[in-house]
Amino acid sequence: MRYKQSFFFHFLGRIIVNLKHGHNGFMLKILKTNSHNPLHNIRILLPGYEERYKFFPFNEIFLEPLRRYSEIRFMDFLHTNGHTPEPTAWASRRLSSYHTQEGTNGGSIEYMIDICNILGANPWFNMPHAADDNYVTNFAEMVKKKLRPDLKVYVEYSNEVWNGIFRQTHYTQEEGMKRHLDTHSWKAGMKYYNIRSAEIANLWKSAALLLNLTMDGIASYCENDTNRIESGYGHYMEVAKNHSVKLLMYEGGPAIMENSAIAHGVSHDLVTQKAIQFNRDSHIEPVVYNVLESWRRIVANDINNNSPGGLFNYFSSTGTPSKYGSWGMLEYTGQDPATVPKYRAVQNYITKYFPKNQFGPRCSFVTKDSMTYGCIHKQSGTRNFTCGVTGDHGRTWSDLTGHIPGTGMLVLDGYNPLTHLMFIRSVDNIAANTYFTVDTRSQSKWQSQTNWDYYSLLASRDVIRRKPDGVYSGSVTSCFQ
Repeated sequence: MRYKQSFFFHFLGRIIVNLKHGHNGFMLKILKTNSHNPLHNIRILLPGYEERYKFFPFNEIFLEPLRRYSEIRFMDFLHTNGHTPEPTAWASRRLSSYHTQEGTNGGSIEYMIDICNILGANPWFNMPHAADDNYVTNFAEMVKKKLRPDLKVYVEYSNEVWNGIFRQTHYTQEEGMKRHLDTHSWKAGMKYYNIRSAEIANLWKSAALLLNLTMDGIASYCENDTNRIESGYGHYMEVAKNHSVKLLMYEGGPAIMENSAIAHGVSHDLVTQKAIQFNRDSHIEPVVYNVLESWRRIVANDINNNSPGGLFNYFSSTGTPSKYGSWGMLEYTGQDPATVPKYRAVQNYITKYFPKNQFGPRCSFVTKDSMTYGCIHKQSGTRNFTCGVTGDHGRTWSDLTGHIPGTGMLVLDGYNPLTHLMFIRSVDNIAANTYFTVDTRSQSKWQSQTNWDYYSLLASRDVIRRKPDGVYSGSVTSCFQ
């Protein structure tokens, strides 16, 4: 122990050192220790803090000069000017348990949050110039979790990147030149600074916002985003007109996910799970439908953008959700579409504006010897169907639909003469199917099937498949059109 104009008292496991104010502290050296049981658990504490330092790490004298400030900028605390390492990863951050809060890694995030919570001051955080997306997002998530909810957060990318005496200035120029943002390094650096600042802002918004919103909250956020979406449609519609081209949508649909996953492949499990949850939730149904309505009103109905303009390609039909997005209307082949909100939204839109898009043939038949098995329209212009068997081309009809549930369009897919089973689908107004096998020997033997069981049975080589759509000759004398 070295000290100036000070003295100490030595007790078992405890040393009290008196230092005069104004000196540059002291240095502690361990010159010798037992390698099998070395000195450990060393704490250097100010008087009065032995019993409370674990719960309240700040000395009141340190806090007193800060109490009147509404914001505290932690630029030097984080050692923003020349922060290391490069790149700065979350694992390399300075922990509150580390033996010092000095050095180019900066102080701990937890201490900054604690100071603001105690003082009620809004924090101003400077993101290290080489921080990766994972660092920024975890930083934001920690602040969201630990900071008092009544406080406001200010976020800045690094500090004075225009100032050539700092490492961050050279770093941004290097990154800008790597990306070919400009032929002049200082301009390339400024452009990189603009890009990275926007990326960091989006990471903070995404990580801290989505994770803590309810399903209602995310739906409201999407609803409030409608003006931006419609403004984008209008802008590109005007661009298309000015260049005498048609505007089409190549990949449309909701993009509720963590932006950094697409941009940089970085994601966080809790955010991913929340995004997937909303993509499965009923709240997303009006979100999808409203996007389609906006496109129709602004783009598809524009008289200067008629066919082939206005086409909306939805991305995609089926896809497994991941950190990169929940893009599929359905998550897997065989999923019940009636239970999927995104699918329902798209199909309800099609049903409303394109009612002639059929859910199946108006008449479907299988012929075996002199008998015809089929499902036909009972009345033109309605969804009133019947299924049965006829031996005289439909003049007389053995109706088997007396016990079928539902009122959807009925489609006969095949008939197995060995088991006497007809394979019939009921298709509702959003093209969702319910599957049945029907024993022609008894009307009461309508059996509900899963989609997989239905098509597995239908695949038998003994099954006669129905005739192609629109082929009715030799089956019945007429089919309502």
